[in-house]
Amino acid sequence: MMLDWQCRLLENYRWELEQMDLEVVPSTDFEALEEVVREMSPKRDWELTPHFSTKENTFTTKDAFWIGVWLDNRCIGTVASKLQSTGEEELGSYIRRYWNRVYRNGSNVDFEFGDWQKQSLSDYSGDIIYSGEFRVHPDYQGMRFAEPMAMFLRVYSFLRWEDASLFYIFMEDENARRGSLASRVQMTIQIPQALNWRIAPSQAKSDYWLCAMEKRHYRDFVRQWAESQKKPRSTKSQIAVIHRRP
Repeated sequence: MMLDWQCRLLENYRWELEQMDLEVVPSTDFEALEEVVREMSPKRDWELTPHFSTKENTFTTKDAFWIGVWLDNRCIGTVASKLQSTGEEELGSYIRRYWNRVYRNGSNVDFEFGDWQKQSLSDYSGDIIYSGEFRVHPDYQGMRFAEPMAMFLRVYSFLRWEDASLFYIFMEDENARRGSLASRVQMTIQIPQALNWRIAPSQAKSDYWLCAMEKRHYRDFVRQWAESQKKPRSTKSQIAVIHRRP
């Protein structure tokens, strides 16, 4: 029954976007994501972060995906997810090693972590979902599609990686303190200044919050939504999935 309601919830967010004349399209082609992100930028100077850049990653179709929100033939919003399998290693330790690798070549400063990370990060290990590349075209920020786009991604991520124990993002301090998107998209864990830097890399901020939802909180969220639905909409799939051509 949980699988059924997750599919219905996914269709609900697709339907919300459809009411704005928008189409949501999942894809595993990250070269395509790099292209559309540049096109969304007024000066075509947006680039993917090292977390999803093809310069730093070689994803398979099972490792990662992104979704685009399209208005006619223009992509006006993106967000991506990937699976991080840390085994028995704690998330805080994994993040330090991972960031040291992916940011080292691109940073123009010798960045350094501090001696410790937030203790709460030690509570998570195993299969973990990381999400990033949340972009909204500057000309369409008033359409208010960011929330259903983000929620669609969350449900789709847990459907793809059902064994994952956590879904998390990093959010800049200024945006997190506004309390807007993180709260609206049900981020039940919000840890301020989650990364302890001595010197942050030049491509990243020094004041990131870690915002997350545990799997058990996600399942409670789905059940609560299911109980609110007296007559669920059809679960017939209208979602096109694009994979890279061989």
